[in-house]
Amino acid sequence: MEFKKTLLTAALLATSAIANATVVLPGSETSLQEIVNGLTVGGVSSIDVNANQANPDQVWSSTDSGISPVRFVAEIAGNASVNTFGIYDIYSNATVELFNGSDTTGDKIVFEILTDGTVELNLVDTGIDFTSSLFGFYLGTPNGTFYSQESKNGDADQMVAFQGGHGDYINLPGAAGNKAWTQGGWLLAFEDTAYDSSDKDFNDFVAFIESASPVSEPGSLALLGLGLAGLGFARRKQNKA
Repeated sequence: MEFKKTLLTAALLATSAIANATVVLPGSETSLQEIVNGLTVGGVSSIDVNANQANPDQVWSSTDSGISPVRFVAEIAGNASVNTFGIYDIYSNATVELFNGSDTTGDKIVFEILTDGTVELNLVDTGIDFTSSLFGFYLGTPNGTFYSQESKNGDADQMVAFQGGHGDYINLPGAAGNKAWTQGGWLLAFEDTAYDSSDKDFNDFVAFIESASPVSEPGSLALLGLGLAGLGFARRKQNKA
């Protein structure tokens, strides 16, 4: 019975860790909610930055053609001139930079991870190979590098994401005209200081990505699977007794 309780606890911890939202505060600058509202036609978004966070959002995979465009939306950070943003291989930690301090709001780049792991930017081989099609996002800062995977940040959440599909129309910086914010579009927002000591405003770097979607983190799935398998084993053992 004790074994069964332990496995159930492990499974619940795995799912509850995924389900909890991260607190986003207004801060003293332009808030993340104001940024989202400012992108929305009409000035009021149906997205609430605390209530509508995407889950999961830690590990990602490209969809459709495999070519994923990313647009630089906003950066309200003292280290804006030196911060870098990009993708990384969740297994090898290889990184590919998408934007750096010389880039600005409205800039756009597309990346693709080919079947052999080759990573291309704007259809040009970067010379960097990933070990799979799975990737995460990172923000490099003088305070350290922060990742979309909480496990790489000492279990702190440094990035929140929001999916479209709520009926909003948005006007992205540098884009031509208004467009429907569909389920295929995601807004990513980073905090550039370790969460516990940060202002928790998540406006330090904001990007919009299409033709990509989050997937369940491999480790979380494995833990949940172990818990469920263990419960099944315990139940069969109890039935035989």
